[in-house]
Amino acid sequence: MMHNKVNVSQVAKELGVSVSTVSRAISGNGRISQSTKQRVQEYLESKELVPNIREKHYTDVTTRMIAVVLTGEENFASMPYFLNIFLSVYDYFAIRGYQVCLIKITPSDISNLVKAVENHVMDGVILSRTVENNDEIVYLKKMGVPFVVIGPYNDQSVLRVDTDNENACCELINAILHKNLNHIAVMCAERKHKINRIRFNGIMKAHVENHMVLDRDFVFYNTDLPNVAEMAIENTMAAHMDCIICMDDNLCMGILRMLRKKGIDVPGDIKVASLHNSTLLDEWYPPISCISFDVDELGREASRLLYVYLTEGKRLPLSILGYEIKMKDSTI
Repeated sequence: MMHNKVNVSQVAKELGVSVSTVSRAISGNGRISQSTKQRVQEYLESKELVPNIREKHYTDVTTRMIAVVLTGEENFASMPYFLNIFLSVYDYFAIRGYQVCLIKITPSDISNLVKAVENHVMDGVILSRTVENNDEIVYLKKMGVPFVVIGPYNDQSVLRVDTDNENACCELINAILHKNLNHIAVMCAERKHKINRIRFNGIMKAHVENHMVLDRDFVFYNTDLPNVAEMAIENTMAAHMDCIICMDDNLCMGILRMLRKKGIDVPGDIKVASLHNSTLLDEWYPPISCISFDVDELGREASRLLYVYLTEGKRLPLSILGYEIKMKDSTI
């Protein structure tokens, strides 16, 4: 007869599965394979253990809802990147019987996410990007909510999918430097976004590989603000720089519109390239040199990692997706 009590989390650790998997095997509720259920039960019997059924976990209750969390400023949700992430997550989970909702937070306010967790709105979460503090990740881990991160995060225990941004940026800048476009101005939005720091590392890496030094006086931040962007462009043109590098597609569109408004020709007066592509840039003339990532694939892969964890309790390894360098007319 079983007589030693054990916490569900202890059993999960011993068997190398998730807490939710053990809970489902014991309760008989939720989706779980017969082989996994039998494995848990045989383990309990062999050790003469009885689970502490009073131990409650977030995953004990299912809602068939997945939340995509968008972290950023007021207008960020209209960017193609976030729309593509959401739609790819929706498509993946919809055919598997789930609904998908959006939760908007900011780096300093995750209250919308907290309310959703407290009301058990969703079974799992996909975080669409990482920023400086990542309070949402700390909170989700504390509450035991299954989640996947899209983007950089230095914690191997976190399910994550990412793209090789640093090497991609290094490769694009190398291609530009090899065109003798040696004097580069960098346009960036906020410093606190981790992706911007990683892309900047790629820019620096390319300069080191070419035995060159990036002029930090022409690295401009907060250029998503029109007055800052205008000043940055004026300084760049006055110094006769060769090329403007924009950290992302949305920022690049703002810079291109301002250049056109000022009568500055691309590529005649200044070359322009973007470290991220989207449908925004696809329609611009002349075509813009850029790095192309498959954002739809990012969303699908994040969804796959979360789905496998929710249904099988398996933690799949970090997934790094590829990229394509597209040299176009804007840097000829």
